Amino acid sequence: MISKMRSFRLEPAKDERYRNYLIALLARVKEIQASDLHLTVGSPPILRISGTLFPSTSHDIVTESFVEDLLEILLNSGQQEILARMKDITFTQNFASGLRFKVKIFYQKDVPSLSFRFIPEMNFGIDSLGLPALIKTILKAHHGLIIISGPFDSGKSTSLAAVLNYINDTERRYIVTLEQPIEYVLPNTKSIIEQREIGVDTPSATAALRSLADEDVDVIALSNLDGKKMIMQTLSASAEGRMMIAVMNTNYSADCLEKIHGYFPAQEQPWARTILSENLLAILNQRLVPKIGGGRILAYEFIANTPAVKNLIAEGTFFRLSRLIESTEDPGIISLERFLAMLVKKGTVKLEDAIFESQNRALLEHLVQMG
Repeated sequence: MISKMRSFRLEPAKDERYRNYLIALLARVKEIQASDLHLTVGSPPILRISGTLFPSTSHDIVTESFVEDLLEILLNSGQQEILARMKDITFTQNFASGLRFKVKIFYQKDVPSLSFRFIPEMNFGIDSLGLPALIKTILKAHHGLIIISGPFDSGKSTSLAAVLNYINDTERRYIVTLEQPIEYVLPNTKSIIEQREIGVDTPSATAALRSLADEDVDVIALSNLDGKKMIMQTLSASAEGRMMIAVMNTNYSADCLEKIHGYFPAQEQPWARTILSENLLAILNQRLVPKIGGGRILAYEFIANTPAVKNLIAEGTFFRLSRLIESTEDPGIISLERFLAMLVKKGTVKLEDAIFESQNRALLEHLVQMG
């Protein structure tokens, strides 16, 4: 499939020619449904398709001069200064209609590399993504905390956009997002949505949260919840009447609670547990699993803040959460193993792929064998 991609020749050319080459390459990325394009000096262009990396051997090896010329095209003077100082920069850019990419430029071995992640158009929603239907009911709450978590490349940003767009389509609320960078551009429908980019529209997420504490805002969304100060601000806002929706980079649901709790010193942990137990609405932990026949499908674990979950959080016995998730029949809790077993039994994913994503292989195999 990749061998059919039109080869570009890495030779000196005018900016417009290089731009056209890049746009053509990115258009092909969209066409073959790749998620990422990587340009690294000394290697051919590499694409990620359905979670797997494929080198494009029909293309020239990427050279340092080619990458440097691309940087001149992609970056304005301010961005060039940031890259020179920080050796790393992330932003989004519309290259053409339907060609929006998240671009990351960083240094390795003292030369720049580029990664492009395709951002599809907003033609999806909670139902089409396969997110739990219960989340629609939870989103009607007027305050509390919803966490969307998962490992890298698990579709968290897409789920966040779908959740926000559902509120936007069904409720009249004032929504502010704090993102780095802004990936999906959300239009106003019933709600007002303001999307603020960290480092562009505000110096930091913590500064923005401090400012928003005095603003007329109903919903605040964070593209990355991390660090003690930001977590403290988020917990406080959820307790003070705001709906907080935050993305966290963690492998499993219990990891989210342990990570939040671990940021606080011992004397502050009781406060954190109390606020979290009383204001957590749900945790969605997700990943993308290869489908039989190609493509990937969303698999998730979903935990509503049931009375049992609330008690575990208040006590700080997070190690018991996994056992609760695996054993409960509460409809507000869906374990990852049960969801993966369902996909295997439906013939949607292979057992070995489900095992790779599972936290409890023995339980998964037992659920599959139950028929």
